[in-house]
Amino acid sequence: MNFPDIFNAPYLFDVRVEGDALVIHNQPWEAERRIPLNNTDITTTPDGTFGVVRGRLEGTTVVLESNRFTPSKWGLCSATQFLGSGADVLSSEQKKLTERFTLSDDALTLSYDYTLEDRTYLSQPFKGRLQFTRLAADTPMYPYDCVEEAASMFSRTPEDAALSVGE
Repeated sequence: MNFPDIFNAPYLFDVRVEGDALVIHNQPWEAERRIPLNNTDITTTPDGTFGVVRGRLEGTTVVLESNRFTPSKWGLCSATQFLGSGADVLSSEQKKLTERFTLSDDALTLSYDYTLEDRTYLSQPFKGRLQFTRLAADTPMYPYDCVEEAASMFSRTPEDAALSVGE
């Protein structure tokens, strides 16, 4: 799973500013991105899964622009979401993502607007918006234990060997 779809999953995440960086910690896979807000390109994971990202402030909105993602069969990860109906759109090295995080005036709602582009698989940019309600600061985040064999069923092809459950 990758961004932006990771925000569609029914798990918690934490977004905070630490010094001059935005830190986003997602419960699933213990995924964390620490992005300086000085418009500098950085790779947030050693394997480049989450691409190369740069961050900046536009007024009170944090803007992240990512590119150079690893091509993936998971693509938009729509197969795993309720609107995906089991189908997915692949992603290529052409994938580009612009994310905008804006906090409401009362600081209780975070709006997440994104634009996803991939000239290889999308004929036009895909735009989405999600809104999240703030939870109490002491709401616990539990470790997310992914069973790789179960998760692999979303990236399998008909030519792959059958899964062996329980062995």
